[in-house]
Amino acid sequence: MASTKKEIKPAEAETKQEAEKEKLYTYIGPSIDGFLMRNTTFRGTKKQIKEQFKDIFEKHSKIEHLFIEVEKLGQTKIEGVLKQYYNQTIKEMRR
Repeated sequence: MASTKKEIKPAEAETKQEAEKEKLYTYIGPSIDGFLMRNTTFRGTKKQIKEQFKDIFEKHSKIEHLFIEVEKLGQTKIEGVLKQYYNQTIKEMRR
């Protein structure tokens, strides 16, 4: 008889644990309506960040990707490309 229970693989478990760890995140996008300022750093879990900015993420879902873990800021080779893409997207949304 086959088990219907989903086994959690080590990589999945690690990812879940990582998401629940409190970390520092920096918002690298442009300032939005004076509410969310560029280069502001936040402490919390990914879940807490999502909850705190829920209203903004509902309106502008791509902004969520502009919260980068501080320790990964220097490691992100595509950070400039991402930032340019999302900045352009935000400018278009403001029109």
